Amino acid sequence: MKPLLPFLLFCLPFLGKAQTAPQQLYERLLESEENLSTIVDSYLSIASSAPNYWSYADSVHQFLAAEAPAKLTLFYLEQMIARAPAGEEKYYWQNSLAYYAIEQENWDMAKSLLSTALAECPKTDPYYSKFYYTWACYLYYSGDYKRAQKALEKSLLAVETAEEKSKIYNLLGAISYQYDALSDAEHYFLEGLALLQADSLLDEESESTFLNNLAQLYKDMGALSKALSFHTQLMAIDEAFYGKGHYYYAMDLDFLAGVQALDGQLKLAKENEEKALAIISASLGKQHSLYFELKANYGAILSSLGEIEAAVANYEELLREEKKVVGPSLEYAISLNNTAVAYFKMGKRKKAMQYMQEALALRKGKMAKNQLGLLQNQYSIARLHYYKEDYELAQNGFWEVIQANAKSENWLAPEELLEADYWHPAFFVQSLEALSQLYRDHEQLENGLDSAAFYLDLALGYNRKIRQELRHEGDKQRTLSLGQRLLNRQFQLQLLRKQPVASLFQLAEEQKAVLFQEEQQLGAWGLQLPDSILDQRAALEEEFMALKQQRSRSLESSEKQALDGQIARQELAITAFEKAVKQQFPGYFAQQLEVEALDIGALQQQLATEELLLAYFWSEEGLYAFALSSEKLQLYELEQEGLVEDCLALQKEMQAFTSVLNDAEGSRERYLKLALLVSEQLLWPILAEQQGQRLTLVLDGPMSYLPFEALLSREVALSTPYDSIPYLIKDWEISYQSSAKLYLDQSRRSLYPYDKVLAFAGSYAEGEPASELRSPLLQNRRSVLGPLPAAQKEVAYLEALFDGQFLYEQEASELNFKRHQQEGYGLLHLALHGILEKRQPFLSSLVFTETADSTEDNFLEAWELGRLQLKSNLLVLSACETGLGEYQSGEGLLSLARAFQFAGSSSIVASLWQVNDQSTAYIMQRFYSYLQEGANKSMALRLAKLDYLNGIGEPSLGHPAYWAAFIQLGDPRPIPLAKKGRWADYWPYALGGLLALSIPMGIFRRWKEKAA
Repeated sequence: MKPLLPFLLFCLPFLGKAQTAPQQLYERLLESEENLSTIVDSYLSIASSAPNYWSYADSVHQFLAAEAPAKLTLFYLEQMIARAPAGEEKYYWQNSLAYYAIEQENWDMAKSLLSTALAECPKTDPYYSKFYYTWACYLYYSGDYKRAQKALEKSLLAVETAEEKSKIYNLLGAISYQYDALSDAEHYFLEGLALLQADSLLDEESESTFLNNLAQLYKDMGALSKALSFHTQLMAIDEAFYGKGHYYYAMDLDFLAGVQALDGQLKLAKENEEKALAIISASLGKQHSLYFELKANYGAILSSLGEIEAAVANYEELLREEKKVVGPSLEYAISLNNTAVAYFKMGKRKKAMQYMQEALALRKGKMAKNQLGLLQNQYSIARLHYYKEDYELAQNGFWEVIQANAKSENWLAPEELLEADYWHPAFFVQSLEALSQLYRDHEQLENGLDSAAFYLDLALGYNRKIRQELRHEGDKQRTLSLGQRLLNRQFQLQLLRKQPVASLFQLAEEQKAVLFQEEQQLGAWGLQLPDSILDQRAALEEEFMALKQQRSRSLESSEKQALDGQIARQELAITAFEKAVKQQFPGYFAQQLEVEALDIGALQQQLATEELLLAYFWSEEGLYAFALSSEKLQLYELEQEGLVEDCLALQKEMQAFTSVLNDAEGSRERYLKLALLVSEQLLWPILAEQQGQRLTLVLDGPMSYLPFEALLSREVALSTPYDSIPYLIKDWEISYQSSAKLYLDQSRRSLYPYDKVLAFAGSYAEGEPASELRSPLLQNRRSVLGPLPAAQKEVAYLEALFDGQFLYEQEASELNFKRHQQEGYGLLHLALHGILEKRQPFLSSLVFTETADSTEDNFLEAWELGRLQLKSNLLVLSACETGLGEYQSGEGLLSLARAFQFAGSSSIVASLWQVNDQSTAYIMQRFYSYLQEGANKSMALRLAKLDYLNGIGEPSLGHPAYWAAFIQLGDPRPIPLAKKGRWADYWPYALGGLLALSIPMGIFRRWKEKAA
C-alpha cells in the first residue's frame, strides 16, 4: 500500500529551485561507472562563479539523493551550504539538507538545521515560510502531529501563493489522516488540489501526490468506486514516469490488490500482489520495509482465499525477517497480529491468543488509543475470548473498543451510542454487530435477546448514516449489502423474541428499494434549495455522467486513460460542491437521516376489499412472505431448498422461443415441471388460506425475474395441454411494486392532470447505415437491431384511438422525445428497441430512430432519464427486456423500467425478456382498448393477455414465452385518456376483431419461417 505523500513527490518546486539540463560533468556523473565521490570532488573543484554553477549543482543534488549513499549526499549538501553566498542561495541549500535529513530520519540533524535557520532568517524574508513548512514536515515525520498541525496553521497565515498553500493543505490532510479524522483529511486534500487547479499549477508530480492521498483516503472510508477512480489515473502517471519495474508501480499494484480484496475479487488480488512483490524484490530487495509490507498484504489475501497453511508459512517467514531487520516495532506488531488471525483460522486458538497479546503490548506503547490498528487488535482478542466462552471478558473487550473509537471524552451509555461520532464509523458498526452476536448466542448474559436486538438496531441505524454520506451508487450498494446482512440477523432475532408480525413486516420493508426512496425523499426536500444550487449540481452531475458514457464507448486505451483523468477531476468538483452545500444548508442532508416506518394501517385502508398484497422477504436463514389484506396481516415461512436454481431455470424456460418451435411437447413439460416446483413453494401455501381477485406483489431475490402470471394456481399433470394449464392470471389480476411503502405513497398521490398520448414508433430497417457521427460502438449496436414492423401498427392504433402526438420513423428521435415530453402527457408509449447493460445499468438504453442529429445520439440511456422529470401516469415500454436488469440486494432489479420510475413515471408496463413484435402488438392493442373503457392498468393488461390465450389457434402459442413477458409495475389505478373524435368509439372494435383472428396465427407463421 502506498503511504500518504505529504511532500515527497513535489517538494522541489516548493523549495524554490528549477532543474536545468546538466552539461559535461553532469553527463559524466550519469554515465560513468567510476566512484561517485570522485566525480563529486571534481564538481566541487569548479569555481562557484562558473556560469550556471548553481543550477548544475542542484541537478547533481537530485541525482545523488536518488542514487548515491546517504553519507555522500549529506557531504555534498554540507559543502554546498559552505560555498553558497548568503541569502536565498544559502537558504535553499540549508532547507535542502534539512529536508534530506528528514527523509533519512536523522531527527537531530534536521532539528538543529531548522532551529538555526529559523533563528537566522528574518521573518519578513520569503524563505522564512519555507523553513517553517519544512519544520512542520520534521514534526510530522517525527510523530509530533499536534505541533505539526499548529505550525502548519500558523504557516498558512503567512504564505500567499496558491502553490505554497496547497502544500500546507496537503500536509494538514496527512495529519488529519493520521488522527483518522478522514472527513477533515478529505477537505484538506480537496482544498489543496482545487487551489492548484484554479491557478493552472497542477503538474503530473503534484497531481500524483493528491491522487494517491485521495485514493488511499477513500479506500479507508469504504468508498471503493471513488478510490479506484483516483487510483486509475495515478497508476497511469506512475507507469508513464517511472515504468512498470519501479517500486512506485509495485505500490500501485498493491493498492489495486487491496481494493480488489475488499471487493471480493480475491484471485485478481493475489495475482496483482504477486506481481508487486516480484517488482519490490528486484528493485529494493527482500529486506526492505516495503517488501515486508507487501508480504503481509499477500498473507491476508491468502488467508481470505482459504489458503490458511500457505498464509501461516508466509507470516512466519515474514516475522523471522522483520525481527532481524526492524526488531520489536509497530510493523512487527502488525505481522504478529496477522499471524495470530491465520492461526485462529487453523483452529490453533492458544497460539493465536499468544501472538495477539504480544502484538497488543507492542502497540499500546506506540499508538494512540483510537488508532485503527490498536482497536482491531483489541477487537480480535475480544473475539478470541468469545470463542473460548469467556463471555464477560469478551463483552468488556467489545465495549472498550467501542468507547476508544468514540470521539467523546466521556464514557458513553448505550442509549448515547447512535448520536456520537466515531473515528472509524464502519468499524463501529462491526463492533456493534459482534456485541449483538455475543448477546444472542449466550442468553445467560443479562437481557440477552433484547440487548442483541438493541445493538443490531444501532448498527442498522449507523450503517444508514454512513450510506447517506456516500455519493457513489456503487459505494451505497455495498452498505446496502451490509445492511441486508444486519437486517437478516435482526429479523431472526425478532422471530426468537416473538415480536408482532407487524413489526417484522416493517423491518423487512426497511431494505426494499432503499436508494429509490432516499432519492425521492431527498429530491422532494431539495426543491427548497435555491435554483442556482440545483442548476449547478445538475450541470456537474450531467458532465460527470457524460464523461463516463464517453469512456464506456471509447475503444482506444489512450483515450480511456485521458477520460479517466477528466472523470477524476469532475468527481473532485462534485465532491467539493457537495461539501460546500452541506456547510451552507445542513438541513438538506440531515433530512436524509429521517426514516419513516411503513404505516401498515394506512396501507390496509388503501387496499381494495378483494386485494391481497404479498411481500416476500428472502434472508440467509429462511424465506418468508407477508400476506396483507384490508382486514389482516399474516406471516408465512416457506420452503426455500432448491428454489434459487428452480427460479433461474424457470426464467430461462419461460423465454425459450426456439425450444417451443423445435420441441413443443418437451418445452411444455419442462416448463410445467419447473412451474409446479416454484408455485408449490412460493404460492400454494399462501393462496390455500387467502381469498381475493387482485394480487399485488413485492418480490425479492431471484423470484424478481419471474412473471407470476405464468405460475400455476394448482397441481396438474405434465401432459396438460396449453389451453388447460391453470395459469395464475386466470384467477388473479396481478401488479408489481418495488416496496409496500412506495405503493402506499403512490396511492396517496393524485394523478398528473394530463390525458393526452405521446407515442413513438422507431425505425430499424435492415441494411440502414448508422450515422457516421456516432462512435464505432454505437454504430455496431445499432447494426444488429432488426426491424419492428408491428411498432408502426401499435402507434397507428393509438393515433386512431386517442388525442396526442404520434411520431414514426425519422420523427421518432431522441431529440423529439426530450422536447415533447416536457409538454405534459398522461400516457407515454415507446415502441422501440431496448439495450440492457447488466454490468453498467446506467448505460442501458432505448434506441430511437437514427436521424444523424448532432445534438443527440438517439440512444436514451438510463442516467439521462433522471434529468427529464417525467410526469406521466403511465409509461409503456414496448421494447425488449425493458423490465429486466441486474438484481441488487436492497434495491431490486436495476432496469430501464426502474430508471423511468426514478424519472417520475408513476406506473410502467415493461417486458422481462425479448418479445415477438407481433404478439406484442396484439396484447398492446387489447390493453389500450380495455384501458380506454376505464379498466385499471393491471386489469387491462390481464384481460389483454386472456384475450390472447383465448384467441390463439395454434396450441403451442400458449407458452409463456409469447404472452407473459409484459408486467405492470407501480400505480395500477385507471387513468383519464382523451379520445380522438366520434369514430374513436367504434374503430378499435373493428380493427381489434381483425387482429384477434389474424395476429396469433401470424406470429406462429413468422416464427416457423425463421426457424426454417
